[in-house]
Amino acid sequence: MNAAPDITVTGAPRWLRGLESVVRPLENVAALVGASMMLLAMAFMTLDATLRYLFNSPIQFASRLIEFYLMVGMFAMPLAWGFRTGGYIRIVGAVALLPERIQHLVLRLGLFVSALYVAMLAWTSGRHFLDAWERDEVYVGVWDWSVAWSWIWVPAGLTLLTLRLLILTVGPASELNAAHSDAPGDKP
Repeated sequence: MNAAPDITVTGAPRWLRGLESVVRPLENVAALVGASMMLLAMAFMTLDATLRYLFNSPIQFASRLIEFYLMVGMFAMPLAWGFRTGGYIRIVGAVALLPERIQHLVLRLGLFVSALYVAMLAWTSGRHFLDAWERDEVYVGVWDWSVAWSWIWVPAGLTLLTLRLLILTVGPASELNAAHSDAPGDKP
């Protein structure tokens, strides 16, 4: 798969380059947060298994922390970065047979509809976070764990993905092709 080119160096309008210059670093930070959560999950899982089998003394909160906080963040946070760098599957099918101008229109329409759907998911998950926060919901266990903080990662990651989709929707046609072309024989 081809990584999306840097939209800031092309003939994009100034406002789009400005938006890209804000979103790209946020995507990078979000991906690092997701990667850090993965490392923490692996560390806790390894330490828990070691303590459980060698000393019969597992970490009581490890599974709750991993399941409700770290795994959610490690999947949700790097979504936009993954899309920007080509970490997706696209089936072109009949679209590849259309004239280039129509292909661009279809791709832009698909990106826009996807952005609307992801924005709706971000909004809904954000509302769920706020509702859990206002009601002070908790997971009951050895310790009480805030439900709200297990949800914060979902609207954060989905909001960044929405912005990435919108940037590609309105970006230059050359970026649209380069960012979404991974057919055999295409040049990187």
